[in-house]
Order: sequence, then structure tokens, then C-alpha cells
Amino acid sequence: MRQAMLEAGQVAVARVAIRTRECLAVLRVRENVLVLQTLLWPDEIRSAADIAPETVQLRPTEVQLARTLMDAITEDFQLETEHDEYAHALEQVVEARLAGIEPPHAPESRVLPPGGTVLDLMAVLERALADAKERHPKTSDAVKSTSTTKQAGKKTAARKSTSKALPPKAGGVARGKGPTGRA
Repeated sequence: MRQAMLEAGQVAVARVAIRTRECLAVLRVRENVLVLQTLLWPDEIRSAADIAPETVQLRPTEVQLARTLMDAITEDFQLETEHDEYAHALEQVVEARLAGIEPPHAPESRVLPPGGTVLDLMAVLERALADAKERHPKTSDAVKSTSTTKQAGKKTAARKSTSKALPPKAGGVARGKGPTGRA
């Protein structure tokens, strides 16, 4: 079967029972081995239209900051260094309970904020960039270039304002935000 599927370049769609539940699956050849990969039923697939956010107008500085962060923390992926932190933590809890001692708890930095908490994405990105700067030496140059661009793009406002100016456009004139908070 494996050889015939390989030569034909075809896969098989099947129904299998896993844990007393019927699943849709694909049987295919990968690296000379038959692989069974489960799929979702059509009614289990959610339309992106139901969950997609509204169209948001992004400032160029936000996108540039995100790109700088991505460049700063991008590194080669090595599967051997990865491990299942959840399974390890669960083993620690089980061992502690069996020993009759208080199980370890997640550090405060790993605990998620309560539901409904709205996060400031720019603040999170800036914090992540600062953390990346400490961990990755190549980040410091990228951060300096981003902050220099921000400094060059700032404009002194005639009235008191907490908004930051956008970087200069091609014509060299900096644009500030209007009263609506958008440029």
C-alpha cells in the first residue's frame, strides 16, 4: 500500500475511531512511513469572519517596532532543545502530592492576567524589545536605530498632548496626530 500510494502521489481519506469518537483522517506517506493525520469535521471549523478583529489602522512606528522585535529574537529553531514544560510541571505536582508536600506553584511572571484585561500592545512590544535587548546582543543596534528614528520624528506640540508624532514622510515633514488620535 505504501509503495502504491507513493508512486501514485495520492493520499487516503478515512474515518477512524479514536477514544470512542469517530474522526476524519488522512493516510499519507512521509519519509517511507505511512502516517495517519486526524482532521477536523466541517462543523468543527470556525469561520474567520466570526472571530477576525475589525480593521485597525496601524501606525508605521508600531509595525516597525514589531519588525525590530522579530528581527531581534529570531534564531535558528532546534527541536532538540525544546521540551514540554506543562508535562514537567505536572510531574512535579504529582510527585509533590505523592510525597505529601505542598506542590510547586507557577511563578507570578507566568500567571496570566484575569480575563477581560486589556493590554497596551505597544507597551508589551516595547517591554519585550527591552527584554530581547538584554538577552540578544544584536538587538542593541536595532533598538538604537529605532529610538533614533523616533527621536528624529518627534515634533514639539503647541498644546499639551500625550500622543507621539509619526516619523517624517518622504517629503521630510513630520505629521502629528489630530484630535481623534489618528493622523
